[in-house]
Amino acid sequence: ELQKDINTDDVKVIGESLDRYRLYESFNFVFNLGEKKKVIVIDNFQWIDGESIDALKYIMLGNKGKIVFILAQRSEKDVEYVERFINGIQRTYTVRKIYLSPLKQEHVNELVRSIVGGRVDSLEDYVWQRSAGNPFYVEELVKTLNREGYLKTDGPSSIFKEPKKDLLPGGIEGVIREK
Repeated sequence: ELQKDINTDDVKVIGESLDRYRLYESFNFVFNLGEKKKVIVIDNFQWIDGESIDALKYIMLGNKGKIVFILAQRSEKDVEYVERFINGIQRTYTVRKIYLSPLKQEHVNELVRSIVGGRVDSLEDYVWQRSAGNPFYVEELVKTLNREGYLKTDGPSSIFKEPKKDLLPGGIEGVIREK
């Protein structure tokens, strides 16, 4: 008679909640091992999902002052629930927002020279026009040009032949997706 009154959907929800609690507590156990403070870095925070935010909240509440969290996100990718999370934790925790500007052309040129091992003027202009000052994109573009045979380095000299088509997708997400 009692079994008729039990809703199996409720049992599933309770089981899922218990599993989630055990997972979160496992994180807390690991993060509390040892005496030293921990630093947790989460890159591409703009892509975090709601369940991961819930786990992060739980971990933060259970380890206040024991863990430094560094959450890196691209500012042009504002996601509403991420912003709500950041605004919410600002009430309890010290939050420092650091904005990084794109590299200037002179810095892109310097990065290209550093990767190639010397100056290749037409290459520097080509990379600057396509990278929007993003250092990751600069590096990936130079590597791809080299791999595809458009950039040949031979000791101190390098030869660059501009490709007729774009070799990388437009945007970091596309580059990462192709990796």
